[in-house]
Amino acid sequence: MAIAFVTGQTVSNGTATASTGFDLTWPAATTAGNLLVAAVNARDPGGPTITPPAGWTLAATDGCTADINS
Repeated sequence: MAIAFVTGQTVSNGTATASTGFDLTWPAATTAGNLLVAAVNARDPGGPTITPPAGWTLAATDGCTADINS
């Protein structure tokens, strides 16, 4: 079986203000056996907390607590 890209999406809180979470929707085109990958980029000088939803596995984190504007 060949590996093929099915779909993608971008989610943003749309502002530079603080956000405590966001929702990813399950792509309608997915079927049993598909691999779903979510890459999350969060800027938080205090160190963001990324909590995967039920049924997902957190594969890796790479924290950056520096303010990139300084």
